[in-house]
Amino acid sequence: MTNKYFSNKIVFFDYDAENKEEIFNTLTKELLKRNLVKENYYEKIVEREEKFPTGLQINKLGIAIPHSDSEFVNRSQIAFMRLKQPIEFYEMGSNKDIININMIFLLALKDGHEHPKMLQSLIEMFQKEEVMDELKRVSDANEFVEIMTLNNIY
Repeated sequence: MTNKYFSNKIVFFDYDAENKEEIFNTLTKELLKRNLVKENYYEKIVEREEKFPTGLQINKLGIAIPHSDSEFVNRSQIAFMRLKQPIEFYEMGSNKDIININMIFLLALKDGHEHPKMLQSLIEMFQKEEVMDELKRVSDANEFVEIMTLNNIY
């Protein structure tokens, strides 16, 4: 099952990562395999995350929404990863406050105008405790995509 932004092929559950670079590398490889992003996408994600961190603490859950400029994207897609153990990210708007991240939504959006709307939609969804409880438990990629679609992220 796919929607415009999510594919059941780029969804990872209980991934055991050492650091955020490994997370970015794993997700970027999946996007590259499908020609969704340009070759330098990984470097651009890392650069942007260093300058503009994307960690959010919402309802006791750490979520990161890394992204790059749209010029490094061939076709819009969001890659998802739920971590086995939290990884440290800096908090959005800060380069000093650390948040333990449990979920990553890596945004690869082709149209720059998609970014604000998508960020708003995701943050609204993150604030729904029952939806986030579902995302903590889901273990089937098709079910994950269905949850996103039912929450107007499509």
